[in-house]
Amino acid sequence: MARGTGVARMWGARLPAREPPAHSIGAAMTQRRHHGFTVVEVLFALVLLVVGVLALVGSLGLAGRMVGRGREATAVSQAATARLEWLRQHARSGSPPCTHPWFASDESLSRAYSERWVVPATGTVRQVVLAIEHRIPRGMAHDTLLTAVLCR
Repeated sequence: MARGTGVARMWGARLPAREPPAHSIGAAMTQRRHHGFTVVEVLFALVLLVVGVLALVGSLGLAGRMVGRGREATAVSQAATARLEWLRQHARSGSPPCTHPWFASDESLSRAYSERWVVPATGTVRQVVLAIEHRIPRGMAHDTLLTAVLCR
C-alpha cells in the first residue's frame, strides 16, 4: 500500500486517477489538449446571447408602455381629486353650506380630458358624480368617481 493512501481508502474516498508517464509510447496519442472552443460551441453561445438580448429589448418596450399608462392614470386621478376638492371648497364657502352658485352641475373641457359632474340640488348629504373622459392610444377611456359632500 502506498504511503498516505490508507486513510483515504479507510473512509471510502476515491483517489485521483494516475496519469501514465509522459515517456510512454501511447501517451502522446491518447492525451489531447483542448485550447479554446469549437465553432459549434461559439455559434450556440451567440444564438443564446441574441435570444437573451431580444427578450430584454421586448420587455423594455412593454415596461415603457406600462410607465406611460401609469403616468396617464396618475394625471387623470390628480385632475379628478382637484375637481372634487374644488367642489368641496365651494360647498363650504356658502352660508348656509352648499348654496354657493358654483357648487352645481357643470362640465369642463381641457386638451387632455373632459369632466362632467352632477350635484343634486337638495339634501344634507349630496352624492356628487364626476365623470372624466380622456384619450388613450386605442380611443377614449371613461372613469367615474362618486363621493358624498356633507351640507350641514
